[in-house]
Amino acid sequence: MSRVLLVDPDRAGLAALQAALGAAGFRDVSTVTSASFALTMLERNRPDLIVSRVGVPDIDGYELCSIVRKDPLMTGVLFLLLASPGDEAAATMPDDK
Repeated sequence: MSRVLLVDPDRAGLAALQAALGAAGFRDVSTVTSASFALTMLERNRPDLIVSRVGVPDIDGYELCSIVRKDPLMTGVLFLLLASPGDEAAATMPDDK
């Protein structure tokens, strides 16, 4: 079964996402409330999928995705960004230089 990491500063949002994934059959779901803590978690446990809100205060979801994409150890990790009304939407993802 796939390992999932959820990143959302809203604890209620995390609980809802975790419940939805559990109902879909995902059993190995970790949750964090900040992108910096997500980066710490990634050092210990490589997920198959990262689901992150765009509006994470410490490091926004776009930047977190860029950091993950630049890490050769994270090759193949899927990344899903969730935007809410009012989140600043980027026209394109940051360059993967």
